[in-house]
Amino acid sequence: MTLPEVALLAIIIALALAAVTGIHGYLVNKAKEKSTVSLLEKLNRSTLIYHAEYRTYFPSTTLTTGPVVETYLKLPECASSFDNVSEFLLDRSAFSCKDAWGTPIRYIPVNISVPALAQRVRMAGDIPLFESAGPDRNFGDESAEQQSDNLRSDEL
Repeated sequence: MTLPEVALLAIIIALALAAVTGIHGYLVNKAKEKSTVSLLEKLNRSTLIYHAEYRTYFPSTTLTTGPVVETYLKLPECASSFDNVSEFLLDRSAFSCKDAWGTPIRYIPVNISVPALAQRVRMAGDIPLFESAGPDRNFGDESAEQQSDNLRSDEL
């Protein structure tokens, strides 16, 4: 092989590698998004189950409370044990529910006092919401641009 042929081959390999790397990142991000959407759907169903049983919603604390975990595990696809609930990403020490990017899911209760979040709850029909910060791991409460990648249970 001549020097120009080797250089051309190196350029072709570099371009192919760059394309594969870009596609891989995109596909990984889409898989994480799908996993998080699935988690939000299950948490939303857990809320409805809890409300049907107790005629109230989860306590106005965080997802670190027992009722959220217990109700989530009542769902048929999650009922076996913590070890089999891989997408729940449960931190056993704190019982915190995390999205696929490792950020804790935010629970927005019906009686929240933050005006912007309270408005979202009202628009969702006065039911609690669950929110993932998305790939940027930032809820972006002050910036609409940072909120654009957030995933919320009322948008599923």
